[in-house]
Amino acid sequence: MTTLVFVVGVAGAGKSTVGKKIAEQLRYVYLDKDTIAQPFVEALNPIKNDRESTLYLNTIRPLEYQVLLDVAEENLRLGQSVVLSAPFGQEVLDPAWIDREIFHQRQIQAQIKIVSIKVDPSTEWKRLSMRKEARDQWKLEHWAQYQQQRPTFDVKWSRDPAVYFEFDNRLQAEQNFDQQLSQLMAWIAEGN
Repeated sequence: MTTLVFVVGVAGAGKSTVGKKIAEQLRYVYLDKDTIAQPFVEALNPIKNDRESTLYLNTIRPLEYQVLLDVAEENLRLGQSVVLSAPFGQEVLDPAWIDREIFHQRQIQAQIKIVSIKVDPSTEWKRLSMRKEARDQWKLEHWAQYQQQRPTFDVKWSRDPAVYFEFDNRLQAEQNFDQQLSQLMAWIAEGN
């Protein structure tokens, strides 16, 4: 059976870093929402680098996730396990989202693994500042407003230890990165 790994977390958490490590070590297909969607997001949105407007949130963002899931589904149906790297910020708040979207609507038969990347606001700020992406500029310039207006990132999907893994990626936990990564790989492999 194929495996679908969701690597979720806030902007700057380190989703791409962890997701790429999983894909590289386990030879899974790696799909990053920003890589897949950024060109059409920029083409469709008249406000450059916007990720906060009503147009983005209600029209463009759903297209980003639809395309990401379509590409994942295609690979899973070809027998390839997939790592998805994206915030899934709204989706993780809905406990029934995976059952509804993956199993019922798409009828994908895959083992699900959820890797929640945890960071604190100071780590998030530092990483967003270091990566110097235009799409992060508004967040950095309006940090207090950004932190206040977004819902708390709390994964409401399954917390079953066979399905859910919390990866501590705060700056003060960096010395444990490789150890956590080894534990993560063993945990994913357990289900296969």
